[in-house]
Amino acid sequence: MRVGCSQRRLARVAVRQPECGRAAVVLGFYAPSNYLIVLLEVFAILLFACAVAAEYVGTIFGRLNAHIIMARTEASGARRLGRAD
Repeated sequence: MRVGCSQRRLARVAVRQPECGRAAVVLGFYAPSNYLIVLLEVFAILLFACAVAAEYVGTIFGRLNAHIIMARTEASGARRLGRAD
């Protein structure tokens, strides 16, 4: 929405307005502070949830790696027994 030259001080975003010859202003929307606080809280909760999920996935992969190492050890032992016969 374009605003006349006299209302230039009411807004915060400046754009070029050819008929005024100077920077004109577009009225902007500013969210209430309660909205921003809730948005920050939601972001913090999502960040915490991602950290918990990453820790859980890391634990699962750690257990899987331990099982793989154990299986390789058992397989190499079985190969040695097979060769001994």
